[in-house]
Amino acid sequence: MYDQFRLNEPWDSAHNKPLVEKMPKVFAAGDETLQSSGKTIFLAPTGGGMVFGGRVPVRLRDIRDGTSNTMMVLTVKPKFAVEWTKPEDWEFDENKPFEQLTGTNGMGFQFVCCDGAAHRSDKPMTVDVLKALLTIDGREIVEF
Repeated sequence: MYDQFRLNEPWDSAHNKPLVEKMPKVFAAGDETLQSSGKTIFLAPTGGGMVFGGRVPVRLRDIRDGTSNTMMVLTVKPKFAVEWTKPEDWEFDENKPFEQLTGTNGMGFQFVCCDGAAHRSDKPMTVDVLKALLTIDGREIVEF
């Protein structure tokens, strides 16, 4: 699939757009509607101080909070899913931090940390804990 994608063209170019239909099933999280539309609920959190979204690429050594305490991917509600090849991700909104995430009040959404470990929030999460997990160098001790 990677070899079919033309990186020198926009994600929705005439050549690349048909690849949306070839989305690997794992990105649909078992949802047939998402699969048929080529959309995924797995997005990268973006913004200042996070792994993605800055002007300078983050190196492993830049993740001072530790790779096991820093989110790399999280799950959003299906209505916020995006085409899996589209360069669009989840932006943290401090006023509505859990609105787009799966689950309720920070409980029930899934995320993957930079060490590759997958997690599910089994209890409500505070905004402070979410922010601590999103940032790479806040030096917070996080219990989740």
